[in-house]
Amino acid sequence: MAESKVLEKIKKLRERRPKGGRRNTKDIFFTFLDGDNIVRLVGEFLEVKTHYVAGNPKRKDRGLCIPDAFKGDDSIPFVINCPDWDLANEVAAPEQSCVICKLNRAAWASADATTDPEEKKWFTDLASKTMARTALKWNVIDRRSPFIIQVSDDGEKKVLGFKIATFGMEAWGDLEGVFDQVGCDITDPDRGIDVNVVRGHNGTRTTYSAKAVLDGMSVRVTPLTEEERALELHDLRRVCGRKTDTAAVLNALHGDLRDLYDMFVEKETAEQPPKTPRRVAQSAPASTPEAEPQVSEVPAEPVRTPVRTREEVPAGVAKPDAPKGPPAAAAASSPTTAAAPSDDDFGEDEFGEDDFGDAAASPPSADASSSAAETPAVADAVPAADAAGDGGAPEVDPSEWDCFGSIEPDHKECKACVARKKCAAKAGIELDD
Repeated sequence: MAESKVLEKIKKLRERRPKGGRRNTKDIFFTFLDGDNIVRLVGEFLEVKTHYVAGNPKRKDRGLCIPDAFKGDDSIPFVINCPDWDLANEVAAPEQSCVICKLNRAAWASADATTDPEEKKWFTDLASKTMARTALKWNVIDRRSPFIIQVSDDGEKKVLGFKIATFGMEAWGDLEGVFDQVGCDITDPDRGIDVNVVRGHNGTRTTYSAKAVLDGMSVRVTPLTEEERALELHDLRRVCGRKTDTAAVLNALHGDLRDLYDMFVEKETAEQPPKTPRRVAQSAPASTPEAEPQVSEVPAEPVRTPVRTREEVPAGVAKPDAPKGPPAAAAASSPTTAAAPSDDDFGEDEFGEDDFGDAAASPPSADASSSAAETPAVADAVPAADAAGDGGAPEVDPSEWDCFGSIEPDHKECKACVARKKCAAKAGIELDD
């Protein structure tokens, strides 16, 4: 008697499963609580770039995507990995396909193209919300609760294990100072130390700072125990590297943002040089020595779209024929967002934009009193700002941005930032340009 398809599938499933039955882990993501959070960094970090696309009810901010996009089997995560960042090599990806990064360039181009103060502010706010945020993923030992949950066929039990912590650039600025202060690798198994990340509030946003844990007047060295050395580090690229379908993100955009995106892409495509095939001569086959040289057509190299911010963006975008509706009204509507996702939803601990460490505090969105205003029209083209990010840039107040004063003059995003000169002045750095 032939084996049934069901039994055949069961047999294949058993062969694929690891010996010893089902085993996985829960509660592996570290959550920063208000006040002190003492951790021991272990191993290498993973640099990631992400976009926060959900709404923020506390700020009455509708976010970039509609609430229904975060519900159901085909839901997208609140925080998405930027596809323009190659996680495997931690460099910019050769193919630039990120919907949110293109929307960011559209926002900057539109802000440059209008002279209306309200429109400029709206587009500048949008540019801040769509900027890719840099963060570091790190295996840590949680000194407050060093246990994770191991799940097997026999049930659940607490075991000692590493957790994955997300450090934004605000916290990293202090951590980098700790590395310099100690003068060695603070993650070293033998000579490493504990660090205290303090989560606080300044009245408008969440703040993060970090410092070495002291023993009296000296830094406390905390060699890993034999039990800690035997633990297996989490594969950060596998756990934190979820890819979100580009088409799903595009389809989830609010209607007016989708219109802006479509117009920008259309204009950007029209301004690219045509992809003219190159004609390459080939040698004739040896069997036909008198044959004419053969010519084949080779597609031209694709034109690369710059990554993020406002570098080399088209000067402006054509004004839409029929605006979808006022962004301010849209922000005030649909105040209810989807429930907070679980760890499995996007490989993170649960956090809002404020809790992400380096998510810049965006200027407040338009209030309900302005909800009757029309969608900011995109003015006719005007010269774009220079690549350094200051010439012709809209006036902004970066004083509440998490990264303000932590400028890296040669970093690509810092070069393109509209607040570059103010940030340098805050940090006491003199720019060459």
